[in-house]
Amino acid sequence: TINSLKFANHNENYFVSGARDGFVKIWDSRTNMSKDGASLVLEAHGKKVNMAQFNMDNTQLLTAARDSSLKIWDIRTISGGTKEPTVLKTFNKHSCVGYNISAKYFGKEKYIL
Repeated sequence: TINSLKFANHNENYFVSGARDGFVKIWDSRTNMSKDGASLVLEAHGKKVNMAQFNMDNTQLLTAARDSSLKIWDIRTISGGTKEPTVLKTFNKHSCVGYNISAKYFGKEKYIL
């Protein structure tokens, strides 16, 4: 089950999905998605992904999941399909295990709510 679906900023060819199985996928609509699948499949979280979104310049991905963690991923490393994204920061100090947490960049991406 897909729980989150967001298009990249200023580029309608790419979008990100977050699913119940903890996976995040980046898709390229210019490909044959039913045949080729996602451009990137990432085992991002241990539980259901509630939210995944690109930052404004599409170089980072913010994910939030039911495992009580938020993660910021550097997705610049995946251009050309050669490397896995790098986790820049993990936030897991809140106590909402089992709840559907979400997150969003705000304040010109200086903050996460």
